[in-house]
Amino acid sequence: MKKINKKVVFVGWLIIIFSGWKYDDRNSLNIQIDACSILTKEDVEEVFGEKMKEGRNEIQAEGEEENAALSQCTYYSQKSSRSVSLMIRTENDNSEFAIQKVRRTLELSRKEVIDLPDIGFTSFWAEPQLHIFKGVDQYLIISVQGFSSNDSLEKAKAIAKIILERI
Repeated sequence: MKKINKKVVFVGWLIIIFSGWKYDDRNSLNIQIDACSILTKEDVEEVFGEKMKEGRNEIQAEGEEENAALSQCTYYSQKSSRSVSLMIRTENDNSEFAIQKVRRTLELSRKEVIDLPDIGFTSFWAEPQLHIFKGVDQYLIISVQGFSSNDSLEKAKAIAKIILERI
């Protein structure tokens, strides 16, 4: 089975690093999110039109006022190399400056960045990732693998619609 492209994971981590996320292992953490409960296996099966394995929480970090809470969940197809990953970060700096830093990081990675105003929040596509900045502090990355470019974008938009109704 094909794994998620290592370049995609690397770019995701670069974005997290350059957008100012800090990890803090103090015991006073209190903000929790769970990407696998926001995007379910059934949701992905409906959008992809095929059976998926149970979601895997690949990153989970609690947060507090000064630190981001972060959760990433990935679903893999049972029969193909298709997958989707949802990364949600709260307590994010969604200022115009911070959003432009993410955009610039993607451009430096030689990604074509396409604005998607139809999603309703500041959002853009840099294949295979849909970046959404919701409100003042929520940052989502939806990564779709195993489809053509256009299909990946359409699947990511369908998943975004489901997620944005829940958060």
